[in-house]
This record gives sequence, structure tokens and C-alpha cells, in this order.
Amino acid sequence: MDMRMEGQGYTSVLCVHDAMNLIFPRVLMDISALEELPATMKEAYQIVLVKLFEEIEEAISGTGPTYGVEYCKREFKRLCRSFLGEARWRTEGHVPKLEEYLSHANITGGYFFLCPSAYLGMEPELATPEAFEWVADITNKMVMASTSICRVQNDIMSYPFEQKRSHVASAVQCFMKEHGVSEEEATKAMWGRISDAWKDMTEVYCQKPTPLPRALLLPVINFARTISVIYLKADAYTHPQFLRERIADLFVNPVPL
Repeated sequence: MDMRMEGQGYTSVLCVHDAMNLIFPRVLMDISALEELPATMKEAYQIVLVKLFEEIEEAISGTGPTYGVEYCKREFKRLCRSFLGEARWRTEGHVPKLEEYLSHANITGGYFFLCPSAYLGMEPELATPEAFEWVADITNKMVMASTSICRVQNDIMSYPFEQKRSHVASAVQCFMKEHGVSEEEATKAMWGRISDAWKDMTEVYCQKPTPLPRALLLPVINFARTISVIYLKADAYTHPQFLRERIADLFVNPVPL
């Protein structure tokens, strides 16, 4: 999330940060504070914080309880707070230690928001309040592993391109600065974290009994699988041409029999 106002320099960045720091935390607690935001920001947050969640709630109300929307709304607010934290680091040129960086970056990867969102509209016998509590728990070993894969593999593949513009430091750069190692050594250490995260997810999925029915564990795993494909050899989220051949194999090219 880049809050920089191009062409207006550092002063404009600080003005945006002032609005976000002073007003936005109140908006997250009380939607009526939305009126205090600048017009462009007010419209954006009204669309997401109000209209989007109202539409989601209306869409799933015919299939069962809507209590899951509140969990997703809570995670979206946490996502916004971490985006603000990253924007502040970027503006200040701060390169945090790795664990400090991940305290925001794991959240801005979006999986803490997407995982409970995947439960919306499921059968109420599956997506119970207890299931939403489980998936929204930031100490949850499986969700943390999935979001760690998302963040770290994203950073490994995208940071050389992202650092050509104004951007928050990546996991690789934070590790390099903290430990005084080379880019190659830092990248190797990040791949090690990804390997450990897959082991953590496998461990939870293979538990007997599992913490939730496996139908609820699979979305968490599938999000990590998706990232592993998109960021396998390049940042194919930013440069989708790298996925062209794989998509063609799935949907266009015939399978030889």
C-alpha cells in the first residue's frame, strides 16, 4: 500500500500520515469519525468498511448466520493498521529487525483477512463461531505458517523489482541488516523459513484429531499453495506473463491420453 502522493513530495506524505495517524484509528473504532477524513480517503473507506461488508452480509444472510462478517471486518481493520505501520517505516526509511517487520508484514500479506473470509457462506455446521475464533487467532500455528509462506516467498521474488521505487524494506533486506549477511545468505535463510512453515502446516493437518474438520483446514493450505505457484520463479502477481504457460496447460492445451 503506497500512500505517497506523487509530485507533491515529502510534505504531502506527512499530511497523509497525519490524517491517518490522528483520524483513522478512530474510524476503525467508530465509523462516524469517517467524516473527518479527506474526501478521497473518506470515499475509499466508506466503500470498504461500510458498503462492502454490508453487501457480503446481505449475500450470505440467506444461507445461514452472518456472525463471520464481524471476524472479517476485524481482520480488515487490523490489515489497515499494519499497512499504516509499513507506510510509516517507508516514509522514515526505517529498516526494522526481521521479527518487528513480520509483525506488520505477515498481516499485510492479507491471509489473516482472507482465511476467515473463506469460511463465509459455508454450512453453519462447519463454519461455527468456534471455527472463526480458531482461524482468526493470530497465534494459530497453521494460519501463521500459511501467512508466513505468503509474505516471505512474496518478498524473495518481488523485492528486487519493488526496491526500484519507494517501498518498505523486504524480509530479505531486514535479515541482511540485522545479521550482517549477504543477499544470498539472507535469501537462503528465508527459504528455510518457508520450509519450516510447510512442516508446521503439515503437522497440524495430520493431527488426530484435527483442531477443525479438514474441510476448514484446506482453505488455509490452499492459500499457501496459491502463493507457491504465483511466486515460484518470479513475481507473477505483478508480471502475470510468467503464469501464461501454466494457465494454458490447465484450461487450453489438451491433456494427452
